[in-house]
Amino acid sequence: MRNRCVAAAVGCVAVSGVSVGQVLITSGFDAPFEGWSAVTSLGLPVSVLWNALGGNPGGHLSVGDPDNGVTYWRAPASWLGLLPASLGGMVEFDVKVEPATPLFEDADVIIRSSGLTLAASAAPGVGPSWTRRSALMSPCFWRVGDLSGRVPTRVEFEGVLSSATELLIRAEYRSGTETDRFDNPTLRGPVGSDPRSSSTFDADTEGWTILNDANGPSWQPGGYIQAVDRGDGRYWWFVAPASYRGDYSRYVGGELSYDLWVSANESAPSPEGLVLIRGGGFVVVADLPTPPVGVWVTYRVPLAAGSWRLGTRTGPAPSEAEFLAVMSCVEEFRIRGEFSATIDTGWLDNVVFGGCGADWNCDGFVDFFDADDFVATFEGGSPPACRGSADFNGDGFVDFFDLDAYLGAFEVGC
Repeated sequence: MRNRCVAAAVGCVAVSGVSVGQVLITSGFDAPFEGWSAVTSLGLPVSVLWNALGGNPGGHLSVGDPDNGVTYWRAPASWLGLLPASLGGMVEFDVKVEPATPLFEDADVIIRSSGLTLAASAAPGVGPSWTRRSALMSPCFWRVGDLSGRVPTRVEFEGVLSSATELLIRAEYRSGTETDRFDNPTLRGPVGSDPRSSSTFDADTEGWTILNDANGPSWQPGGYIQAVDRGDGRYWWFVAPASYRGDYSRYVGGELSYDLWVSANESAPSPEGLVLIRGGGFVVVADLPTPPVGVWVTYRVPLAAGSWRLGTRTGPAPSEAEFLAVMSCVEEFRIRGEFSATIDTGWLDNVVFGGCGADWNCDGFVDFFDADDFVATFEGGSPPACRGSADFNGDGFVDFFDLDAYLGAFEVGC
């Protein structure tokens, strides 16, 4: 973090870490295979090569693309009995794809039982270098059948974990022939209930990665991260680590803030806006002004439905229920770093989810004094010193939709 206070809607916010869950089982592949195999989505076996070197580090597994369905790594039976203990934890793995374009979307992790199949996406994206990916073992991050299915109930999710017959991790990401490399699959127990709320980059990159055509990120003295464009024409993004996945509903009514510096800016806005959050079956994006060149700019985005758009920057605003669904189960969070068709550089610092919308008087508690103060503001009275108008949903109007939105946040609490 550069030398300034990180201000959110209700004051400065301290860094909130995330505990690391106990390792239940892992495979480092320093010995051949360790019970892992590979199959296609059609159930056909795929030849697997064990490599003594070139992993992350040490040994690893690799497969070539057989072009007969999506290829998956298949976990040994010893992993299945540990799945119930992973509830609230995560499955992690390292992947490397050669070459790394063009890529396609599909389920990254699949768990099957005799009665139900669950599918999940993992984060972050993949590339030509080793990338650590993970999927959280909580119901809202999974879908029944495939990624277009409904969210499983908790009973269904726990039932599949306790009676699993197969655990698959995607090996194939590219449309065309490729070599897919795999290392260090790990199953962890519960990782803690609160996701990370800020990154100040005081000592390292804090797990952030890059999506698309940039090298990095690298940590820079002074406390920020840097990425440098490779110039293949795709917009690149700073991608938050897995510790940013989870329930952010308590921040609804607060704000997201971050600092950005870019070396060039002559491009039109990306269809995906400047900030993208995916979760709860929806994608919301923030359509913000592109940054000036050569100076740090602080962005502040209200965490209210009216300040975001569904799918693309030109999409409709999400409903209060849709936005709450996203914030209650954040699966992906990224910030755009590229604004030029030339080889450009971007810096990022002081990423903060802050504030609690329900704590209207900002005294650190959510109680009926907050509800009374909000109603008074809604009826035209002066807001608390820490607040603006009663436009709680950020749509530019003060009306009963704001009252409904506030009461919903009040019921959720902080």
